[in-house]
Amino acid sequence: MGGFAMGFVTLPYLFAQWGDLLSKMAGFMWFGLLFFAGITSSLAMGTPMMGFLKDNFKWTHKIRHRIWGIVLILGIKHVLCLKKV
Repeated sequence: MGGFAMGFVTLPYLFAQWGDLLSKMAGFMWFGLLFFAGITSSLAMGTPMMGFLKDNFKWTHKIRHRIWGIVLILGIKHVLCLKKV
């Protein structure tokens, strides 16, 4: 809870104390950086999978990246809860 509380509770509260314009700019930059960190981390998690596909199946660079793209698209579907129940 410590990291979550700092990132989504404490820092936004502190930014709100900085005034109207500065708090909006700081909040936009803060959450933009959190988003960027999440995206780059999710892409980095694909590196072992790409190595596995290259070493075991001898697939080309193009095929491996298409497979990774499909995995990302399916992952986004589940993150956004687009699955019909």
